[in-house]
Amino acid sequence: MSNQPLSRGIPVRGEIVVNEAPPMPKSTVDFLDWVSFLMDRLVQVPGTKMRVGLNTPLMAVPVLGDIIPTMISFAILAVGLTHYRVPKIVAARMIFNSFLDAGLGWIPVAGDLFDVWFKADTRNVRLLQQYAGTDRPPSTWKHWLFLLGLLGLFLLLVVLIVLGTMAFIEWFVRLCRGG
Repeated sequence: MSNQPLSRGIPVRGEIVVNEAPPMPKSTVDFLDWVSFLMDRLVQVPGTKMRVGLNTPLMAVPVLGDIIPTMISFAILAVGLTHYRVPKIVAARMIFNSFLDAGLGWIPVAGDLFDVWFKADTRNVRLLQQYAGTDRPPSTWKHWLFLLGLLGLFLLLVVLIVLGTMAFIEWFVRLCRGG
């Protein structure tokens, strides 16, 4: 598997290309790439290599600024996964990317900064480009490792929440008893 990005001439984080829109899409995956370009990488921030799309100005709109990009992200996911067969673990990672972006996007400021960096739509389209329509798809061990690591992190978080809740209840009971 090559480490080169599958950008098809469309900028990915860190790449610099001429500032023009991608060609009109010829296939479903090309259309999804075009939509992800509009949402994640439309304009280069002057003086940086960072690119932003329509997601960024939408973040300034309360509630709708989170709902509209989330709906577009899930539409990309739905169209991509119904038109192309990818390994189940890759589909799970794509779904996780969308849920992570949507969930963290609701956190003021930090969620917006995460969204500018993470670019879930672009990540999902890149996974589709990598796995869809190939006779011999690349290995999926990285996706398994990624999702198992996230599961471990989630379980650790649950344990910490339970322990923190128990410590808080114990403290509150002692406070109520006066000692």
